[in-house]
Amino acid sequence: MDKLKALLKRYFQSINAGVRFAISIVIVLLIALTYGLHKPIEVLERLELSAYDMRLRATMINTIDPRIVIVDLDEKSIQAEGRWPWGRDKVSLLTRKLFEAQKIKAAGFDVFFTEADTSSGLAKLEDLSKGVFKDNEDFQNKMQTLRKELDFDAMFAKDLQKYPIVLAFAGQNNKEGQGSLRLGALPDAQLDPKTLGDVPTTEIEGFSGNLPLFNSNAGAGGHALPHQDEDGVIRRVPAFVKFEGKYYESLSIALIRTFLDNEPLQVRATKDGEKLSSIVINKREFPLDARGMFLIPYRGRTPSFQYVSATDVMRDKLPLKSLEGKMALIGTSSQGLLDMRVTPVDQNYPGVETHANMLSGYLDGTIKAEPIDKKGLGFLIVLLLGIPFTFALVRLSALWGTVLTITTIAVLLVSNVFFWKRGLVLEFATPTLMILTVYIFNMAYGYFVEAANRKKITDVFGTYIPKELAAEVAKDPGAYNVSGETRDMTVLFSDVRGFTTISEGLSAKDLTALMNSYLTHMTEDIQSHRGTIDKYIGDAIMAFWGAPLKDERHAYNAMMSALDMQAKVKAIAPEFKKNNWPPVEIGIGLNCGLMNVGDMGSSFRRAYTVMGDAVNLAARLESLTKEYGVGILVSEHIVKAVPEVVYCEMDRVRVKGKLEPITIYEPMGKKGSLSDAQLDDIEAFHKALGYFVKQKFDETAEILQRLKAANPNRKVYDLYEERIAYYRENPPGENWDGVYTFTKK
Repeated sequence: MDKLKALLKRYFQSINAGVRFAISIVIVLLIALTYGLHKPIEVLERLELSAYDMRLRATMINTIDPRIVIVDLDEKSIQAEGRWPWGRDKVSLLTRKLFEAQKIKAAGFDVFFTEADTSSGLAKLEDLSKGVFKDNEDFQNKMQTLRKELDFDAMFAKDLQKYPIVLAFAGQNNKEGQGSLRLGALPDAQLDPKTLGDVPTTEIEGFSGNLPLFNSNAGAGGHALPHQDEDGVIRRVPAFVKFEGKYYESLSIALIRTFLDNEPLQVRATKDGEKLSSIVINKREFPLDARGMFLIPYRGRTPSFQYVSATDVMRDKLPLKSLEGKMALIGTSSQGLLDMRVTPVDQNYPGVETHANMLSGYLDGTIKAEPIDKKGLGFLIVLLLGIPFTFALVRLSALWGTVLTITTIAVLLVSNVFFWKRGLVLEFATPTLMILTVYIFNMAYGYFVEAANRKKITDVFGTYIPKELAAEVAKDPGAYNVSGETRDMTVLFSDVRGFTTISEGLSAKDLTALMNSYLTHMTEDIQSHRGTIDKYIGDAIMAFWGAPLKDERHAYNAMMSALDMQAKVKAIAPEFKKNNWPPVEIGIGLNCGLMNVGDMGSSFRRAYTVMGDAVNLAARLESLTKEYGVGILVSEHIVKAVPEVVYCEMDRVRVKGKLEPITIYEPMGKKGSLSDAQLDDIEAFHKALGYFVKQKFDETAEILQRLKAANPNRKVYDLYEERIAYYRENPPGENWDGVYTFTKK
């Protein structure tokens, strides 16, 4: 013991060196233990994810895979064939052209067919055949032919049976009670739960599937549920999802097996049987992480695959057999269909390409592996690297300490890249952070022991701080933060009604002048209520409240801005008329809730913006203003947050892309500003809604008639009369909850 003490004393030479070593070892242990925890702190997770992204981008092959083609439901196709969803006759035509004219080998649909297609009018003809023309022999004979020609779902089902096609379904895996809805049906489960046991995998509580008719005829089905890491970026996809004890394979697994002539699937687990370790397809093994997920082997920035426009396939604008032998994924790159993802290689990446990258990875064997016990291995790497590094550093000068630090990081990087190229992803950011932390501490301790405080450095974000809040930010820069974070905020979307008609009737000069005037007036109202303009999208405006500076009354300020915007549109009508411009009407959607806000974009262009489900809902509400003929629609969350306003309940709906229904309202004005007659009309309409949900359609219609007599131009009355007429012919059933599902965006 005495010899050990003497040796340590000679090595460290001073108490300060011993203290530096002891504190450095504590730093190493803290970082190792923190990262080795089951749920490590967020900063270490984010660093490792960023390090993964850097390695991925640095080693991407950036080539087009000729074996896979994406049949794109792009803007060109939508303009040529009509808005999505198309009638199944068009989907059937696309399918037949792909297999018969282009000779593809297999196809996967990255879209869902949850509802029956009624666009052909067959249902109306069936009603006539059972009614007016019941005894008309010619009509009945013609109906035999028409049933075959107009039953578009049956037509598509025959194609599914005839060709090797895989259908996709969407899963909902949140734990907040919003995943219980089930649209359509699921395909047959591919794996026996008895074989897998209760291994960790992604479990879903609800789904958007396909019609049972389609599932029973399709060759296979798989989930299209990506996994978002803690920073909201999609790097992984679950190999399987679990629903009610059954396991369903991913879309990419189902499609590659179909492409390989229904190659059987084998699943392997760890030795203890508690985790999935890999799957085997065509005698090739593909590794899974500890949660049963694949790391997506991105080839490069989009596009990494051949894109063909769906309408070009349908209209025979491609050379015959130009896609022969390929796998086809039918999906969309259209911004309007909202299947864009945030990925390590691009902030705005088509979701369909994530599946295509997986297919390419299966064929090339480029799917990388993470150690099943990634945290434990990271813990050992930090310790085995940190202790010798710390022991050496305390004896070195600043110069040689810097050389040692750079050399250690370089060795770590080279070894990491060595394993990366062989398909194994090891920890890099955490060991590097440990080395740098120990180095910085030693340098600081050696040269600034007496320093009590460190200067706080504030990033300069002036290039994208909204000018209307620049003065406040300058007073308190610490309150402003553009790194990604989740906040309770309010977002507004507005859009000019009939803008295409307006633009066609004006010269380019007049249209520019009109839009400049309109946007200036609207921006003034938004900024006067502390709103931040996110972007102008043609004639549309996106704005939010609650960032960059926090605003406890963000919902109220946004509501006042929306009301003022509608008032301003009316106020500027004389100015527009004076300039021979057409009058402008706008629709506004408003929602509040948790949103991701921060500096987002690419290395070429960035923007301070918001993302999330709450943002998407506001956009849906703006679109629905046209359906109800109102100027503003808000969610039930706004109603709770802004009680100072009188609201008229419009409906309880399920918007496109959401499983949970919401109640939507029209704000009528601030309390105290409405007449007794207006308040009576609102009360009467609410009473009519109560009757409507209880399926008392006669009482509902009676109230609507009275309201319509006083206000014949209110579109929502017509809307409910149409629904009543429909439900009288097609009763919704005893368990009907009154929710109306919108199938378009």
